[in-house]
Amino acid sequence: DWQLRLENGEPVVLCVLNERRETATKRVCLPVADAPKSMYEILEAMALIIEAERPGKKCSILLVDPESRQITVGAGPSLPEEYNRAVEQLMIGPCVGSCGTAAFWNERVIVEDIQNDPLWTNLKAEAANAGVAACWSHPVVSESGQMLGATALYCPEPCVPTQQELDGLTAAARMFGLAIERSYAELASIPLK
Repeated sequence: DWQLRLENGEPVVLCVLNERRETATKRVCLPVADAPKSMYEILEAMALIIEAERPGKKCSILLVDPESRQITVGAGPSLPEEYNRAVEQLMIGPCVGSCGTAAFWNERVIVEDIQNDPLWTNLKAEAANAGVAACWSHPVVSESGQMLGATALYCPEPCVPTQQELDGLTAAARMFGLAIERSYAELASIPLK
């Protein structure tokens, strides 16, 4: 949930994350001057918040062009630029890593060991170079169900996600979907000159 509030007399952008493991609400504040302005800046800020809540994990958001079905990196702030370039312009489909497959099937995809999973056959070297060994992906869809992309959490070692981590991934995908859909709606309302 993103809100604009005054804190100590200064306007801030507030992100409130509710975690099921605790009843406490965690808040992350950004000064308005530092508030993200473009969709990509918003997605990057959101990915960094997800990572801060899950130490050791890396978050990415991939966008899918509805017509070409090509992948564009929306955010991957902690992944190496070489990795982000490697997935840019791939077509979604089965065996296109976790996110490409999640977007293709519109299903959550859990890969516990990238180096030994057939979904990653064509991206194993890139994953190893990026220092990621497990990837859990969830499709990102609009409120109407349109495929927008996929989000992922990456782990540095092969591992199995907990139910809490899967619930967090589902919630993050919903948040990202709302942010992307809102950005697209705002872009559509801007008259072209």
